[in-house]
Amino acid sequence: MTQKHHVDAFIKATVECFESMVDVVPETKSVLESVPPIQQSDICALIGLSGDSVGMVSLAFDKPTALKVVAEFLGEEPEDLEQEDIYDAAGELINIIAGNGKAYVEDIALTISLPSVMYGEKYYMSVPKNTSVVTVEFDLPDVGSMTMMLSLVD
Repeated sequence: MTQKHHVDAFIKATVECFESMVDVVPETKSVLESVPPIQQSDICALIGLSGDSVGMVSLAFDKPTALKVVAEFLGEEPEDLEQEDIYDAAGELINIIAGNGKAYVEDIALTISLPSVMYGEKYYMSVPKNTSVVTVEFDLPDVGSMTMMLSLVD
């Protein structure tokens, strides 16, 4: 079961990553337990978590927000980005967040998988039955919004 201190660890990792790598301070708008399937934004980067618990952590953006985030992350202009740049950078951001988040979780040992990136106009994410997913909505001032999802099962 995804516990509050686990969510807090991944929120901390997300805020620190975006502060240092994207030069924006994410503001938490809401933290909700969601029931899958969950409709996603245009771009979603996710990483599997395993060890004492199993699950995943993901970041989802609409395309305009992803362009701004990735441009800042790479130090490029949005119009100079290729599609692959966006997907690679989204994967790297979730990799940083997952790595730091697992380090901040002190009561369980976690390892991370390789990142995956999904994209498209409309798709749904589903997880195994009876699995809780905590959805954290962030506002990225002057950039847009994003969603982090965390799911852990003992």
